[in-house]
Amino acid sequence: KEKEALITERQAKLTQIDDEQIKISDLRSQHSDLIKQIEERNSSSNITDRITGMWRSDELDQMVEAVLKDIDLLEESTDMLNKRIKQMDQMILRLENQINGKPNGLIESVSQQAKGVVDKALQAMPTIPSLGSLQNQLTETVDSVVNLMAMFAIKSIIMPIFFLYLLFLINKLLWRIDFDPKNFLSNREKASV
Repeated sequence: KEKEALITERQAKLTQIDDEQIKISDLRSQHSDLIKQIEERNSSSNITDRITGMWRSDELDQMVEAVLKDIDLLEESTDMLNKRIKQMDQMILRLENQINGKPNGLIESVSQQAKGVVDKALQAMPTIPSLGSLQNQLTETVDSVVNLMAMFAIKSIIMPIFFLYLLFLINKLLWRIDFDPKNFLSNREKASV
């Protein structure tokens, strides 16, 4: 709505400038007509009248001054209107950028980039889990840790002890056997007969 109001006001200012330009051109033609009248008056008068005319101001001279003042006022007004139109153009551009989500300057550009970085950081942050999901995760973790501890105990303590015990039994059995070569050979001979 603000943009539409600015566009309407801008159009009105442009129309006003056009009207003032027409008035300025009319005043300039009026000024040139007055200058021609003054030149005609001066050409028809003699030298002494011209010299005395320089010191006095007649009605034509006052009209020329009034027309020049009016032209100056209209030109100043036109300049002010042009400046206002430039300001309105900038405001319209800012509003269009706001509508389209574009930055309006360096500060806004930097702030939008910073906002984008903050938004990405917030999206990357993990969400806080609920109490139920934390309890489930804790239960699963405890079960996993207990299983790992049991496997560690079996692999590093019980299995080596078991193999050492087997080794001890095998060693004990081996030392019970009599390896006397005489008996060993005689037992073989008996077995072969």
